[in-house]
Amino acid sequence: MKICIIDDDKIYQFLLKKIIHIVNKEVTVHSFHNGEEAMEFFKQKDSSFDMIFLDLNMPKMDGWEFIERYQELITNNSTSPEIYVSTSSISESDQLKVASCDLVKAYLTKPITIEAMEKIIK
Repeated sequence: MKICIIDDDKIYQFLLKKIIHIVNKEVTVHSFHNGEEAMEFFKQKDSSFDMIFLDLNMPKMDGWEFIERYQELITNNSTSPEIYVSTSSISESDQLKVASCDLVKAYLTKPITIEAMEKIIK
């Protein structure tokens, strides 16, 4: 299983990697500090991730812009990963926007617990 973390908070990236590896040591994790950095990687490499944990508020390219650009990259034939928006925002408008976005599997508020990650990774 391959998981991608896109979040500008280095401490949160570290903690999320730890939680993922507590749940499943076999998972490969790639992390990026903003949507632009991740998008450049996706354009250059075959990025077959199973899941993406995406922050909404980041510099250079936020989570919403990343989702828009990512939709342009994927084709109808490719399988897209499950995208989980992981944010500290409790904005109702963000929650409604996530609910209307087909690419996003769920809206998660930080911090993500071990128990929540167990349910996600199974």
